[in-house]
Amino acid sequence: MISIDYTLIIVVLNFILLLIVLNKLLFKSISKFLKERQKKIEQDLINAEDAKKKAAELVLLKEEEFHKSAQEARKLKEIAKHEAEKNADSLIQSAKFKEREILKETESKLEREREKAIEEIKADIIGLVSSVTGKILAKDLNNEDDKVFIDQLISKRGQK
Repeated sequence: MISIDYTLIIVVLNFILLLIVLNKLLFKSISKFLKERQKKIEQDLINAEDAKKKAAELVLLKEEEFHKSAQEARKLKEIAKHEAEKNADSLIQSAKFKEREILKETESKLEREREKAIEEIKADIIGLVSSVTGKILAKDLNNEDDKVFIDQLISKRGQK
């Protein structure tokens, strides 16, 4: 039959004692460590998911801000364009007004010069007529003499 030797009992008892000691010292602390590790990993996954959601929200927010900025830039560009067009229109109107003023001034100067020239011509004609009249009255002329006399007066007047 099988005989049980006392060494076998001691080995079994040593094994059981070793299991009890290992359970008390190592297994509980290792299982506690593993549970904490598992909880930490789960929490890190949750945190990573939250961070991913926040990042996606930030991306959407930044895209909205970008679109708003782009729209605002377009609006500012349109406003600047309209103001530039208004300024250009006012400059054109101002230039046209100045052009009309210069034309009016030039026309008035030309009119004054024309009137002055007419007055000078009238004075010359009056002088010429009085001179001719005086000479005609002083001298009795015939047609041939009249022509010669008038030509002489005109040539003398032209030389002055």
